[in-house]
Amino acid sequence: MGYILTVRCEDCGNAEEFYIGQGMKDWDKNVVLTNFTDNRVRKALDKAESWSFRWKIGVCDDCKKFLRVPVLDIFDKEKKELTDATCQCGRQITSVLDDSDEYKNLQLACPKCGGVMKAHTTGFWD
Repeated sequence: MGYILTVRCEDCGNAEEFYIGQGMKDWDKNVVLTNFTDNRVRKALDKAESWSFRWKIGVCDDCKKFLRVPVLDIFDKEKKELTDATCQCGRQITSVLDDSDEYKNLQLACPKCGGVMKAHTTGFWD
């Protein structure tokens, strides 16, 4: 089960909602493959003996917008985390936030006003 994370700016009120974690269908390899266009990620999943999938929050390095990013963990000799997401501005997302402890201490700069955005878990999804 995943959770719904609301990120809200304390200054301007800008808010965004993200469905983070895993849903019931996120264990089906064919469903997971639909979230990736990068052949490198698709090939890694096809060859992987052990893997997991989840959604995390990414931040665009150019426009600072937050996005829900598909993340594939491949467990071979070492764990590899693979992502494949592009921002609306056209830039590839390379900054993916750590999801430990459900983002409870997350504080980010608001992409609209530069104020402090804080995250709160507001529900669950499946």
